[in-house]
Amino acid sequence: METILALTVVAELPHDLGIDGQAVFAFEHGAPWQEWDEVSMAGLAGYPPAMAEGRRPKFRLAFERCRVRSRLPLQAADKTFGRWVMPLLPARQRLRRRVGLRLASILGLREMVTVVSITAFIPEGDLPPDPFDGWYEARIGMAIDVLNEFLVALGIQRGDPRIGPVSRSDLPPVVPLIAEKQPVEGTKREGSTWLVPLHPWVPNPVTEPLDHQELLHAATLFRGGIEGTTPWFSVLEVGHHAIRDGLAGRYGPSVVSAATCVEILLSTVVRTVGPVRGWSKERIDGALGSGLKNVLTVHVAKLLAVSVDLEDESAVWGRWWNAGYMVRNKAVHAGHRPSEAEADEATNATMHVVAEVGRLIKEDSELQHLSFGLPDSVSVGEDWIARTRQSLPTTPGR
Repeated sequence: METILALTVVAELPHDLGIDGQAVFAFEHGAPWQEWDEVSMAGLAGYPPAMAEGRRPKFRLAFERCRVRSRLPLQAADKTFGRWVMPLLPARQRLRRRVGLRLASILGLREMVTVVSITAFIPEGDLPPDPFDGWYEARIGMAIDVLNEFLVALGIQRGDPRIGPVSRSDLPPVVPLIAEKQPVEGTKREGSTWLVPLHPWVPNPVTEPLDHQELLHAATLFRGGIEGTTPWFSVLEVGHHAIRDGLAGRYGPSVVSAATCVEILLSTVVRTVGPVRGWSKERIDGALGSGLKNVLTVHVAKLLAVSVDLEDESAVWGRWWNAGYMVRNKAVHAGHRPSEAEADEATNATMHVVAEVGRLIKEDSELQHLSFGLPDSVSVGEDWIARTRQSLPTTPGR
């Protein structure tokens, strides 16, 4: 019989679905695998009693529930800022609150958790000769996509908008991956299992205190955004969203946010630099209404005294236009689902555009006073993102 790889991703869902001991299936059209029949394929997938003719198993989602102990809500808040609350309560209520919280923290909170195993059935002929990190990563992404398709269907069927797609950051930072070959002789299972990282939000029992200088810089930027002393805060904010979405596995929103970041940047350049260059309000309004491509290649180029060639992908402008904005258009207008690599490239290209604008403004003596808050280099760069993604081994034996 043809060898089939059953590749399974196991994930704890962030919210209990109330599904226990049940499975759902997805099939593909085709003849049975070599020397398999409808009954044996159904036995492999756990789909009794037999597959329908002309179909074979592709995915299985099996759900189970269990009760686990979790952190008591507001326990940390009570330990830290409870001293602000207690003096405002009557003495008897303070006593009841203290005793109740103490008892609850000892007993803990037990909640139901839904766990799902997403299994893909892959014929040996469809496997790469030497499965590598990228192949396993693509299969994990596919498993999450399949899970999300089901969660959307479940949310629609239940009429419950709280049920819907999950991103990587909604799941634990690592997931078990199980690879088993079928069929096997006898009862001994044949395969391997290892942990695969999903995102960098790994719980850390001991976090180093934040450097005081970093806190001061953050507070200064924060005040600049609140008080309006820097016009660039919304640019940095949306760019930060793009990076976070990419690391969290929300690749579509990441690409859209990256493009939006540059659109806001270009509009801010026209509104902020225009008056310094002597442009009238009418000219600024006309420039902003001329379309994104004209804003960039004509008006921003003139204001910053720079040549912009969108066809030159080796330059920051062309790189962003092709790897960022064009991919955003495909996602928004054609339903394209960006990959991890596309999201990373879009955000990296965006951060380089922001840094290039910052550099041009800081090097122009007439514009230097506008540079507060605008970086002139890439702080969260491509190397940092790559290192973050490679924080744990993703293939067996590494």
